[in-house]
Amino acid sequence: MTLLELLVVLILVGVIAAAVTLSVGLAGPAAKVPEEAQRLARLIQLQCQESVLRTEELGVQIQEPGYLFLRWNGEGWEPRADRVFQPYRLDPSMELALSIDGRPANTATADDQPQVVCYSSGEMTSFELSIGVVQQPRRYLLRGAADGELTLAGWQS
Repeated sequence: MTLLELLVVLILVGVIAAAVTLSVGLAGPAAKVPEEAQRLARLIQLQCQESVLRTEELGVQIQEPGYLFLRWNGEGWEPRADRVFQPYRLDPSMELALSIDGRPANTATADDQPQVVCYSSGEMTSFELSIGVVQQPRRYLLRGAADGELTLAGWQS
């Protein structure tokens, strides 16, 4: 093998390594979206199941850049102390958009009120929550129906 052939092989290896590195880097934030959407769906489902079992109202407050689980203490809403339901912050490259009964909900400020409530009767606030990467059109969509049913749809445009 000549020095020229060796140089060509090294250049090809470098170009391939750079392409792989770039493709992995570009998939980074978007690759986290399905995991985060499933995590939130499972937590809301668990929250609503506990609401029925404990016969108490429990809520979810969506607040950029994350969410918080609340319980009604008889006088007002307070954060849940359970380890599973600790406040959660999303990766800064991700965003949430919430609609309640078809109308956009404010997630920019916290007012100590949940936007989504799980009632002890098994019902819940109707909502639609999209989870995606900032300035990207594709999103995961989580829907909650008034009868307490949750559905998670994959990538939507």
